[in-house]
Amino acid sequence: MFTCCSCSDEQPVELAEVPKVSSYEKEPCEEGEEGLRCTFLLPDCSTKEVLFKAKPLGLDFRRSTPLTVRGVRPPRGQLPEVQVGWILTHLQGEELSVDLKAATLQLLLAVKKLPMR
Repeated sequence: MFTCCSCSDEQPVELAEVPKVSSYEKEPCEEGEEGLRCTFLLPDCSTKEVLFKAKPLGLDFRRSTPLTVRGVRPPRGQLPEVQVGWILTHLQGEELSVDLKAATLQLLLAVKKLPMR
């Protein structure tokens, strides 16, 4: 659920800038593996690429940009590869849009191509 409130007596909130990720490591994913390659910006400002081979991903994102993981539900019997607080920056090596609707559409279209578990 997404909730937005506005009160006249509240002070404006400054948003933190997300560092640009110009390059990232492809080390965790083997060359030629099929699936959805997602690159995440970690809290320590490093990046990690995770390969998802089937849907659902088991990730819940905040409904704002940048798309930040707010919940993780890995498939039964598997350890989570992604953690709460990680920021999704790239899909298949392409930078994610800064617009919420466009970023959500990018993610939905990419996940749609994956087979079901």
